[in-house]
Amino acid sequence: MLYRRLSAFIIALGITGILSPLESILRQISIGLIALGIGLIGMLKGMIEMFEHHRSDKTGG
Repeated sequence: MLYRRLSAFIIALGITGILSPLESILRQISIGLIALGIGLIGMLKGMIEMFEHHRSDKTGG
């Protein structure tokens, strides 16, 4: 839950920075923030898949 909100916040912050009228380092930082948010979403997906794979109630033992 925390990663989902954090990644959404980071992506929103990046989009806000890209849409700002300032032509400075802010735009490049915003692109990096968007990439970081997308990476966090991928990491969250991997964590969910690992949890589902290693669940003890799913094994046939």
